[in-house]
Amino acid sequence: MKWKDDFDKIEQTFGHHKKKNWNEDLKLVRDYLIDFPMDIALHIRSLYLLHNILVEEICSDDEHDAIAKLLKETFTNSTVKFSNNPEYLFFIGKLLYVSEWYFGLGDDEKPIEERLAFQMQKKAFEKEPDNLLYEWSFLFSKNEKYAYDLSKTILHNSSEELKWLRTWGFPGKYMIDSIIYCFKNS
Repeated sequence: MKWKDDFDKIEQTFGHHKKKNWNEDLKLVRDYLIDFPMDIALHIRSLYLLHNILVEEICSDDEHDAIAKLLKETFTNSTVKFSNNPEYLFFIGKLLYVSEWYFGLGDDEKPIEERLAFQMQKKAFEKEPDNLLYEWSFLFSKNEKYAYDLSKTILHNSSEELKWLRTWGFPGKYMIDSIIYCFKNS
């Protein structure tokens, strides 16, 4: 799909922390979300893309406000549509731990088990208990020592899981980086 190529191009600009006009990219994301309202991969990648711009990149105040608004709208709409989809729960559950206020949540003061991020990861694992990635994400969010063992298994013995994550563009890279972090810091 063309949107994946367009998103790949935008994601390749991440990490340079240079002033950029994000308005064209914002319009592109908005248009694709309108054109493909039930494409789960598009919604996941849109949320990661918009979130990354807000948290990591340089944008004007007007761009920031427009991006934050679209992020919150997209999160609200996509959660209604995809709240039972394990892929959505896995990827977005992980993302919600970072700057959760952009999503309209006030979970950072709550116990971990009451946070939406945790609940999403738990639900993904419950739906697919044999999925190593979902199990790792759930256990890592609980700060369980076994998450380290799973990260080692995923990195050294689970090429299929890593291959699958790589098909997801920036969200997959984010997850791989999180697995590596878990492995190195547990």
